[in-house]
Amino acid sequence: MHNIRNRIKRVTINNFRGITHFTHLLNGENYNIVGENETYKTTKLQAIVWALNGKLLDGTSNIENLTPYSMPEDTETSVEIEFESGTTVKRTWQRKYVTNRESGERSLGTPTQTLYIDEVKQGTLSAGTKTILKELGLDNISNDIPKQIDMFMLLHVPRYLLNIEPKQMRELFEKIVGEPNLDNIVSAYPEDVRNEFAKHLYKYDTIKSVHERNLKEANSKKEAHILTLNRLIEEKSKQVVVDVEPLRQEKSKLEKELLEIKLKESKDSEELVKDIDIKISKLNAERIAKRVEWEDKISELVKNYNDHMDTLNNKLRQANSKINDTDFTIKQIKLEIEQHDNAIKQLHNEYELNNKELSLLSEQFKEVMTPTYVTAPISKERFDIYTTEEMKHIRQEKLDKLKKRGLEIKNKLKEIKESELEKKALKEVAETNLENIKVNKLQLLNNVSTIEKEIKDFERDDEPTLVKINDLKELYKKDDRKYALQLETLSNERKSLLETKSALDKDNVNLKLSLETKIRELENQIISASSVRNYDKEIKETTKLINDLQNEIAFSEKIIVFVKKIERDKLVALEKRIEETFGDIYIKMFDFTQEGAIKSTFDIHVIDKNGYKTSLYQGLNNGALDIAIIRLTNKVREYFGVKDTFVLIDEISSLDNTSKNKLFALGQQVISSEVEK
Repeated sequence: MHNIRNRIKRVTINNFRGITHFTHLLNGENYNIVGENETYKTTKLQAIVWALNGKLLDGTSNIENLTPYSMPEDTETSVEIEFESGTTVKRTWQRKYVTNRESGERSLGTPTQTLYIDEVKQGTLSAGTKTILKELGLDNISNDIPKQIDMFMLLHVPRYLLNIEPKQMRELFEKIVGEPNLDNIVSAYPEDVRNEFAKHLYKYDTIKSVHERNLKEANSKKEAHILTLNRLIEEKSKQVVVDVEPLRQEKSKLEKELLEIKLKESKDSEELVKDIDIKISKLNAERIAKRVEWEDKISELVKNYNDHMDTLNNKLRQANSKINDTDFTIKQIKLEIEQHDNAIKQLHNEYELNNKELSLLSEQFKEVMTPTYVTAPISKERFDIYTTEEMKHIRQEKLDKLKKRGLEIKNKLKEIKESELEKKALKEVAETNLENIKVNKLQLLNNVSTIEKEIKDFERDDEPTLVKINDLKELYKKDDRKYALQLETLSNERKSLLETKSALDKDNVNLKLSLETKIRELENQIISASSVRNYDKEIKETTKLINDLQNEIAFSEKIIVFVKKIERDKLVALEKRIEETFGDIYIKMFDFTQEGAIKSTFDIHVIDKNGYKTSLYQGLNNGALDIAIIRLTNKVREYFGVKDTFVLIDEISSLDNTSKNKLFALGQQVISSEVEK
């Protein structure tokens, strides 16, 4: 809390634009400057703002000339403000003539400003500004105001409030009343939405970006799977399905007949069983070897796929790491350039100080060399006092000291100039390095984009590796079913041999050949029918993928809706907190575009006794506008603990006497102007 009385006691203006000299004793009271047009009413207010803040009423600081047109161009401008606390602030502005050493031509130099606090010259303008802010009680609140907002203008020139961007005003009032608690806002949201917001630390810009990207990718994948599903359904409709069970029964019947014939012609059925066991053993071994072969092929494809993806991801990580390293290097070089700039500026200031001293020595040298005439008391004759030997010696000593000091300063100036050139060279090297590194960073970013595109292209290949793996698995199953059928045949033969003991007649050779031919034909038909593609399974799996993606899409769309909602709810909560803080002044911080998007606004409403809100931009006249703005800035000052200070308002001619009385009774020293009616 600041209890300093910061009202203005006296204003003194010299050579400021149209004002040659003006001084007035305010004694902390309201001061309304009344006069005709072109009588420099506004200029006096401009002078006060410039003296204390280095700017004009509109907040601009690009001041080309302050010297009155009737005065020489190198005339010094000065404005001095005395506060009731006794502190004085004086700011001067001047453009001095400088002489070109080579051509000898004189021209106006760069304007220089100087600040004096209590008649003490400040080392720099920034140091003096900090002292002024401390005097005004504003030194401890600078961190609570966004950098884009001029703290002095905000608290002392109320109309400056209307020039601030809505986004910056929102940041200001967020600092004043505090940001709304997002936990409280999202507590009423669905649990899955709350969890998603918590996962991203309530950074809804990040959440929105993530889910917009997810939504785009999921829709793309869904469209691809829908195309696959339609293709599978079409292929299934063209597939011819054969029932293999009757074929197997017929094959089993023929195999039994063939076995009975073989047993009849065999002397020992046990030998036949032994032969079948050997065949089964060999077939099992061959089946196992085939399984290993297929699994090796599939494993190799899987390994190649994973290795390729790992390689691409490693390249992406390395590229991103290099970008991070490059960003760090850029930051270091920028810091180095800034250090060189500061050093060059410091050397330049030192050069100017020494140059001024050298000019002073030159004037002193001329003064010593100028004859000094006196009149003799008796003879009344005038003579130069330096004609005596003693005075000549004294003059020579002065001249020697001046020459010695001048030589020292010239050497110092040479050293400073060389140091400045060296620093500029180092700065140019750093800037060149910075540009090269930026070009390198651009190449790295292009490399990252290329790698990311390569990953996406690899994943959406017309024949991706995963499809090849699935195709190999299907071939593996088909091959394994072939062995299973052969083993089934041998097992049936063995079973029939054990059950049938009758001998077969040797004359049944033709019958055997016929049966074996029919059995092979049936076996081929069964294998062909068994290898029919299982479209139902693939359709089911693809449908599940589409449903899963649809759930992802619905969730991302839901999150995006709630992101917009939290933005709106946060602003509503902020407006409510502002209304609770400022009482009878309500501020509308946002509105909606025709497309439904949120846009920042800054619309002030005054709440009357009946609770109705009247907008500044919807009917308040200029008088009510000024009063409402001053009331709002008064409340801002009260929040920051800055009391009993001054405000500057230009042109209040539109106010009636009642409005003026209200304006001058708002608890601050009002310094204003109006055109005489």
